[in-house]
Amino acid sequence: MTKKLISIVLAVCMLFSIFAIAGVSVQAAEDDTTSTTVYLQPGVWTQDNAWFAAYFFETGKQDTTVKMTPVEGKYMAAVPSGYTNVIFVRMNPTYQEFNWDGKWNQTADLTVQPLGTYTITDWATGEWSAPAQPGTTAAGTTAAQETSAAKVVHVDVIAPGLSGAWRIWTWNDNEDGIWTSLAYGAATVRDNFLMAYFESGASTPSWEIAKEQTNDVVAVDGAYYKILNEKENGKYKLVNVSEETTTAADTTAADTTAADTTAEPVEETTAAPASGDAVYLKPNTDWSSYDAWFAAYFFNNEANIVPVWVKMTKEGDLYKAALPADPTYTQVIFCRMAPGSETMAWNTDTETYVWNQTADLTVQAGKTYEITGWESGQWIDGPVVEPTTAADTTEAQETTEAQ
Repeated sequence: MTKKLISIVLAVCMLFSIFAIAGVSVQAAEDDTTSTTVYLQPGVWTQDNAWFAAYFFETGKQDTTVKMTPVEGKYMAAVPSGYTNVIFVRMNPTYQEFNWDGKWNQTADLTVQPLGTYTITDWATGEWSAPAQPGTTAAGTTAAQETSAAKVVHVDVIAPGLSGAWRIWTWNDNEDGIWTSLAYGAATVRDNFLMAYFESGASTPSWEIAKEQTNDVVAVDGAYYKILNEKENGKYKLVNVSEETTTAADTTAADTTAADTTAEPVEETTAAPASGDAVYLKPNTDWSSYDAWFAAYFFNNEANIVPVWVKMTKEGDLYKAALPADPTYTQVIFCRMAPGSETMAWNTDTETYVWNQTADLTVQAGKTYEITGWESGQWIDGPVVEPTTAADTTEAQETTEAQ
């Protein structure tokens, strides 16, 4: 009995020793000074509110896991010192902490690439893109800052006909990417960029909420780019139209949306307004800047009618567009037009007429469309308009023509 009791005590002591050793190993991994960082571009993995972990392992070391944090459209994990292998894991959101039972997807065993980004290209595949470390000069600036000048590009985002907002993701080969926005159809970018689409109401852009994106392109200073209404490998095509002639694919893309169905200038309507009906536009400060003027594009996707443009006239702090007499025109797009030309037309490969536009709207006669953002707005009550006589209408038309 005495020998058996001693054996049990020894066994318990050995078990506690094992737990203590394991605990020290895990703590050491957590306390190690980090030596570098890796990034994950999750792609299709972002679905269903998944979160991501980096599982680090090394021969002779305790395996350790780091919960990845979002940064600049990617996910980041600090690499514990001395670890050279990693597995990226897509986790079920019902699991708050890492557990292999909560794994939805995982990569193969990967070799850590310092500062590299691992991009998921399919549910179980991906590839590394490892930027070179930027060099530091005696003056303390980086080589990237010395050799990579900012570039100004112009982008036409109209063709896909989406009603939200397009944002720019831009980067250098040796610098992480940043988000920026178009202003009056132009933006300052780094060496490379792509366009990402967000639904109306999105505030801070991030890859977690992006709905669409284009392919990557190399930025050429002063060049004009266009998003085509066609996709390749699930991404909208972004092309440099300064270098290319119009292709058949481009023409087809232009025919698929109401906003782009008429690439050539459409003649201004001369039809009399129906019973004096009109729609009004209330531009905000941004839309009113840089001497922009405004036009209304009337159309009907369901009817075989030619769209018409109407130049809007200023009335107080509003702009007015008389409705075409034909009631078939049930849709309208309000456009912020570039100064320097009175042509009312959609942008072409060589000419920019429209700086900004609304989504496709249903005509609400007598009401005012209030601009609340570069690509957003809302219908509100229109002004109180006194009935006009035929003489009043003629006088107003003559005044407009005289201007």
